[in-house]
Amino acid sequence: MHPSSAVLDRPSLPPLPRSRALGRAPFAVGAAFAFAVVVFAAGGVFSRYVADDYCSASVLAQHGFLGAQEFWYLNWSGRFSFVLAIDLLNALGARTVPLTAPLLVLAWVMVSAAAIQSLLGERFSRQQSRDWSVLLAVVLVGATLATSAALWEDLYWQTGAVTYLLPIILSLAFAAVVGRMYQAAQHRHLRWLSPWVLLGAVLIAFACGCSETAMTALATALGLGLVVTAWRTRGVERRPLLVTLSVAFVTA
Repeated sequence: MHPSSAVLDRPSLPPLPRSRALGRAPFAVGAAFAFAVVVFAAGGVFSRYVADDYCSASVLAQHGFLGAQEFWYLNWSGRFSFVLAIDLLNALGARTVPLTAPLLVLAWVMVSAAAIQSLLGERFSRQQSRDWSVLLAVVLVGATLATSAALWEDLYWQTGAVTYLLPIILSLAFAAVVGRMYQAAQHRHLRWLSPWVLLGAVLIAFACGCSETAMTALATALGLGLVVTAWRTRGVERRPLLVTLSVAFVTA
């Protein structure tokens, strides 16, 4: 018998049984990252006023809420979203400082999960899509916090968190809005002009108003996204996406 025929005549091996432990591995990884995210967020309860926090609180006390908006615009920067957010927090008092990091991290995970779920679309069942979006969101947030070069400034310092982390959250919320619009347009449940377009523009406006860095990054990303959408997208979802990205790009 020819050796090759002997190999071909061998019975095929039965498939390996699927391990339950292997099937649960992604969720074990997610649980580990979730624990890390909780630890990072819990560290914020030890935060207090520091550095620029005293400056913004002092200006608010001297000029009042509306006066503080005018003061910072004329004497420092046009970061209207940052000034508005930090003065709202200062108006509520120093008790908001320990809560800033936990609430921002929670919002970060939620909008990340919403954005990822909109990207997953109908590839999975509703329950699977929800589970995987939360899992990936926790991994994304946990990995980002673990590799941050300036965690204190980005998360635990209230002024820094509003400047750097808040625009990320608002940008991800915009991504979730665009994903939902894309799904609705595919099912012909969306007109090219809808309240979602206005919501997306508002989210981008407030994200860009937090810092010049956010404005530059978002304007670049939206411009590239607009070009790619115009080049690659066809079908009923083309017009709603082009209108949404165009309005957001002009807003940025």
